[in-house]
Amino acid sequence: MNWADRQLERAHDALQRCSSGLTLAQLTARPPGKWTIAEIFEHLALAFSLTAVGARRAVTSGRRTSRTPDLRSRFRAFVVIDCRYFPTGVDAPKMVIPAGIEPATALPMALANLREMDAALAEAATRFGTRVKLVDHPILGPLSVRQWRTFHWVHARHHVKQVNARTVMEP
Repeated sequence: MNWADRQLERAHDALQRCSSGLTLAQLTARPPGKWTIAEIFEHLALAFSLTAVGARRAVTSGRRTSRTPDLRSRFRAFVVIDCRYFPTGVDAPKMVIPAGIEPATALPMALANLREMDAALAEAATRFGTRVKLVDHPILGPLSVRQWRTFHWVHARHHVKQVNARTVMEP
């Protein structure tokens, strides 16, 4: 399948690489106070799915659902999207907290939802352009298609680093 966006293709490839050869034991190992690798993949699946739903809703209704950003959300968006830095220690919004799906299905679901999100964002870009604020992120505020694509690349890269660090540390 061709990708509409190179950043999302890179996220897909990075997830494929970091998950290559993972065992069930690795997927379900729980570091103290952290998510398992399977839960990280489930978290990403939920994030990709919610963005796809929001983009499709905007395309279908013809209305963007963005609010006016406050100073705090603008700063956060600048850090994550413009500086491409994903801070650690920030709690995930409730709607993307993993519920504990079957570990073996988490990665395939994340990859399928990533492709779905790419297609949904491409539809939104055709309808509204890539720079018009489209859908609200619960922490970063209203984001455009371009910003959503960058956010998901930076977010996926953040979690890929976590997965890689865990698999390297194991004997």
